[in-house]
Amino acid sequence: MNKIQDHPDYWLFHSMKKRCNNPNYKHYCYYGGKGVKVCARWMEPRGAGFKNFLEDMGPRPLGLTLDRKNGDGDYEPSNCRWATKQEQVCNRKANIFIEWNGENLTLTQWAKRVGVRGGDVIKKRIAAGVPLEIALTAKNLQNPKKYIYKAIEMAAQLKRQQTECKNKHPLSGDNLYISENGYRTCRQCKREAMALKRKTMRTST
Repeated sequence: MNKIQDHPDYWLFHSMKKRCNNPNYKHYCYYGGKGVKVCARWMEPRGAGFKNFLEDMGPRPLGLTLDRKNGDGDYEPSNCRWATKQEQVCNRKANIFIEWNGENLTLTQWAKRVGVRGGDVIKKRIAAGVPLEIALTAKNLQNPKKYIYKAIEMAAQLKRQQTECKNKHPLSGDNLYISENGYRTCRQCKREAMALKRKTMRTST
């Protein structure tokens, strides 16, 4: 190879530097914009940095890409590894971890374990009120809507059991208003809201 640009891994090395050093690069805000740097050894000029990079990281295994072990750390030998796409996804700070039955895995990992497509499937199940032992183990749910209705009913039951509103006013006696559909309202909160609305209207005219 006559030029270092011809090396199959040079594009990866070059992209790493752009992410950290070029404010015009589309992903700069997630790297250089957050203070992530490339170590001085890998930034040496005239091709020396790329040579050092290859010496430190070794040849890139097929199907793997560059990943930082600590997402807040810099690109340097002690913080970098060759990783699969799956490992990179699981290493992101934005991942949501769910602990169940003695295991703490990301939504993506649970989805792979169950055999469904993507962590969003697991996330939607949990949001719908599906119990964890079902959401994290069942590949197919015949009628997931029934869990939504169950969750709504449980929320309504908890609300009916409340003795105070969110502002700590008692939900009892003359202060409690119950609508025809059973919705419970705090009269004092309602009066205060109306008073604030009238005051706002007066000051705006």
